[in-house]
Amino acid sequence: MNLPSAPGADRLHESHVQSLDQLTQMVHENFYELECHYTTPDRCHTRALAARFKDSLVSMVDTTPVMFSRTRDASARSESGTFKIMWQIVGQSCIEQGGREAMLVPGTWAVYDSTRPYSVNVLEPDSRFVVLFLPQSEAYAWGPEIPRLIGTALSGKGTAEVALSAIGRLLDDQFSLDSAGQMVVQDSVVSLLAAAMRQTENADTAAQSRAVNPRKLEQIRAFIVEHISEPDLSAERIAQAFSMSRRSLYYLFDRMGQTPHAYVLGLRLEAARKSLGDARQADKTITQRAYEFGFSDAAHLSRAFHERFGMSPSSWRVQHRM
Repeated sequence: MNLPSAPGADRLHESHVQSLDQLTQMVHENFYELECHYTTPDRCHTRALAARFKDSLVSMVDTTPVMFSRTRDASARSESGTFKIMWQIVGQSCIEQGGREAMLVPGTWAVYDSTRPYSVNVLEPDSRFVVLFLPQSEAYAWGPEIPRLIGTALSGKGTAEVALSAIGRLLDDQFSLDSAGQMVVQDSVVSLLAAAMRQTENADTAAQSRAVNPRKLEQIRAFIVEHISEPDLSAERIAQAFSMSRRSLYYLFDRMGQTPHAYVLGLRLEAARKSLGDARQADKTITQRAYEFGFSDAAHLSRAFHERFGMSPSSWRVQHRM
């Protein structure tokens, strides 16, 4: 698949859409064959600026929450491969490709491949990102770095920041380049991104670790609630259930200011507290409640309950029975 037709770098193509049908048409005409889905149907708006330079295309997109998906069939129909490089400017997005998930926050970027299925999920209202469409034949300097970096979030500092600044100027309606200048910019951006990739020793960057995927977090919370009665509900088990490292799970919960263990314990204690105050469950013993909410025994529940609420479960039951 060739790059979509677009104006030269001395002219901008601007699109405003406010419905799913308009968005789909705009994406197919100006970018790629993608499936589109607004995640906030009551608020749909996307604005895109696009400009071609040499063999590449750069676009800046302002949008409400939306998901773009490249299907396997659409990928197979590609006439030629394109790398897409996305910089998050405002808001947060999630890119999934090849079993990897890149959470992008402002100051991070990622590269993905149009010849393979992927999804881009823009998660926050009033998000902005910049995307570079670069023919894979032009990415001569990237070499072996690409496979390990596809679908991972990378720091946008240093040479990656310089590359973004260079292509961002092409979206200025007062800016103009002749064909020789466009070639220089394209070659420079390729070299800058190659340097940025070589500098990335660990694709699991701090920026990626700090990003929170609300969808995954809700899935993890639901899993914890479903298994709250099981004493072996540990951080290791939760991480394994979601095919993520224990370290990544801790980073996720660190953004909420607590550990996975503290979160699970808090849910268990809150469930026990509500149960103790429910007259309909008056016949349950402290031991039964302990097992019901994943504590090893009544003593374990009593110690944790007293530390959290300042009194024993029995005292709470007497004082707060509804």
